[in-house]
Amino acid sequence: MNIKEFDFGYTQDGNKVKAVTINNGDNLEFTVMNRGATLTSLKMADNNGIMEEINRRFQSDTTF
Repeated sequence: MNIKEFDFGYTQDGNKVKAVTINNGDNLEFTVMNRGATLTSLKMADNNGIMEEINRRFQSDTTF
């Protein structure tokens, strides 16, 4: 399992928004941000083992 925390963006009032990506090492990866534990990315491997996005992905908190 691999866990990575990073800055996702800022709210309109200037508060920093963090995100965490968790990869289970077995064809599943997801990212959530600390604004209501919002799921921003969900990736699963297809039949060929290629990871594909299966969730609408927000590029930053300002697009949310």
